[in-house]
Amino acid sequence: AYGVRVGKICAAAGYGIKCYFDKSLCGTVNDGDVPIYHPDDIVAKDIDLVIIASVAFYDEIYNSIKGLPCAII
Repeated sequence: AYGVRVGKICAAAGYGIKCYFDKSLCGTVNDGDVPIYHPDDIVAKDIDLVIIASVAFYDEIYNSIKGLPCAII
């Protein structure tokens, strides 16, 4: 059920999920067969938009990717 809520919100807006990034789940896939990568791989995956879905780690995640050429929500 990883990312189901975010996936539904994106689908309702007409967008699909290309992949997820999570330190603890990297190397697996979610229920919708969407791959989960390590956050260090964001640059290598040609990502246009990053949705940070963690309240607890928002600042840490944002600070680590704010220099990337992508939109961050």
